[in-house]
This record gives sequence, C-alpha cells and structure tokens, in this order.
Amino acid sequence: MSELFVAVFARGRTAEAVSDAAWIEAMLRAEAASAHAAAWLRESLENLNIHPEAMERNLREAE
Repeated sequence: MSELFVAVFARGRTAEAVSDAAWIEAMLRAEAASAHAAAWLRESLENLNIHPEAMERNLREAE
C-alpha cells in the first residue's frame, strides 16, 4: 500500500483497492482506454478523409 494512504485505508478491501498493484492496474487500464480511443479517432478521421498530420502542418505554417 502506498505510504500516503496507510493511515486512512489500512484495513480490509479498502486497503486492497488502494494498493500499489491496484494503482498500477488502474493506470494501465486508463492508458489502454486512451490508446483505444486515439486509434478509433484516427480511423474515424481517415474514413472522413481528414488527415491529422496535414491539419497540424497547415496550422504550423499559418503561425
């Protein structure tokens, strides 16, 4: 368990829920969800013939 939460969550299922392993698992799940959303967005934009790289390039040239 993270030392930050020891005094508050030191017992039972709550301790398990805030253990280091639980935090890492939650962060990995969030990262996977973010990657999935980014892939979906890229595919959706490509299907609409919108290219993020070209948009970024155009924005940089306009500055």
